[in-house]
Amino acid sequence: AFAQAPAAMAVTLGPDHRFALANARGEAMAGRPLSPGRTYREVFPELPAEGLLAALDRAYATGEPASLGAVPIPADQGGGAAEAV
Repeated sequence: AFAQAPAAMAVTLGPDHRFALANARGEAMAGRPLSPGRTYREVFPELPAEGLLAALDRAYATGEPASLGAVPIPADQGGGAAEAV
């Protein structure tokens, strides 16, 4: 069910936000593998600490769900050119 979900999804665990699960749509949206055991910072080293990471930190610390609008993630579109998705 998770793998076939019609939405991009990923599950992270712990205060360093280690990826536990990601579906194909989540990896396609991220533009890179969301490998289990890797942290958010390892997978997205180019992203600033504010934005999505700050929301994940707040959700982990408070137990309250986090919701964000659009979050640009630079994705390699081939040929070394990055484009925000």
